[in-house]
Amino acid sequence: MQNGKYGFIDKTGQVIIPFIYDRTSGFSGDLASVRLNEKLGFIDKKGNTMIPFLFDGAEGFGLNSEN
Repeated sequence: MQNGKYGFIDKTGQVIIPFIYDRTSGFSGDLASVRLNEKLGFIDKKGNTMIPFLFDGAEGFGLNSEN
């Protein structure tokens, strides 16, 4: 956290996704849920918005391990 905002760093401490988010989760697969301006969206590991910031909340997601 920097200045009350969240972002992501790599193992060396280099910022890979800027500290601009109000809240974040860890990555699940290739996506992380992040909150920006009171709305939830999803970003990839490069910080690209993959699901727009339109939501008030979201449930967990992931691959179903059962066939």
